[in-house]
Amino acid sequence: MRPFVVHKDDLAGEEGRYPAPFDAEVLGRGRDLGTAAGSEALGVWHETLAPGRRTSRTHAHLREEESIYVLAGTPTLRLLDVDGTASEQGLRPGHFVSFPAGTGIAHSLFNASDHDVDLLVVGERHPGDRCRHPEDHELEAWRVEHRANRRWPDEVVKGGTPYRIRTPRLVLAPWSPEEATGLLALRTKNHARLSAVPGDPGVLPTLDDLVADLRAWRSAFDRDEGWVYGARLGGTVVGGGALHRRVGPGGVEVGGWIDAEHEGKGLAGEYVAALSRVALGPLGFDRVEAHVFDGNERAAKAVLALGFRTDGVLRRRVGGRDLRVFSLFADELAGTPIAAVNVCAWDAAGRRVV
Repeated sequence: MRPFVVHKDDLAGEEGRYPAPFDAEVLGRGRDLGTAAGSEALGVWHETLAPGRRTSRTHAHLREEESIYVLAGTPTLRLLDVDGTASEQGLRPGHFVSFPAGTGIAHSLFNASDHDVDLLVVGERHPGDRCRHPEDHELEAWRVEHRANRRWPDEVVKGGTPYRIRTPRLVLAPWSPEEATGLLALRTKNHARLSAVPGDPGVLPTLDDLVADLRAWRSAFDRDEGWVYGARLGGTVVGGGALHRRVGPGGVEVGGWIDAEHEGKGLAGEYVAALSRVALGPLGFDRVEAHVFDGNERAAKAVLALGFRTDGVLRRRVGGRDLRVFSLFADELAGTPIAAVNVCAWDAAGRRVV
């Protein structure tokens, strides 16, 4: 059995290099703490940058989040935004930098000082990750030939079911049955408020019932029969949204809910906008409908503010309550607030679909 406690001084250092023919540059010297200690989900390195060296070429990850903590020295952080804007910032011991997955913002740290820099580097291990190196065109050309399955999906492909959606603040992804315990706690906390969401049964499920629901939602998701997403803010679930096939040919119903602590911040509007975009885009629907219980003026105003238009009222449609119906057609999307929301989405293979 592998040890779970290791010390960096007991591990041999390894100098980092890119594969040939890009191996002339020597990068930092790292000790693989994660592998030595038996880490399975995270890669953890203690890295030393000698003067003049850098951690890597500027790069971004599609599915792996990275973070760096400065232990000693004064490295410089280089960032390259998706629009090509470059910026640099000096760091010192105690600085912590996070690089969320999928933003497209490329990063690297280099040592322009006269003293060594020590870093703790942590990153997810994801077999389906993809990368981009926006400042290294020769390296990118090499990756087209040798590692095409790992290249960043720059071009948007037509169609494809979105398995990961990113808005300015949220990440939407299908629920996993392993999330049942946390979701039940969140549902219990927001139980009274969820009675205002059409389609919510109004009765709290048992843990076993919720596990069954999550399995059914994921099964339907994978078969393109309906798409139920969890909404995550900084890795914490704050609500959920869904696209339901229950409004007739060519249409889909969008709905969702948000945790009480995060209400009033525009997050619900973000994920409704994102789900509407993928419905009218890669999923190929011509119409998105939003249903709101009559009397819920806050929700009705929010839907109208996104660009939906009023269709009418369905009388005594759900539990004896009237439903107000709003819709948005694909040819009406341009120019709406929904179209202005920055949304990126990727299919299960990591191809960009929005």
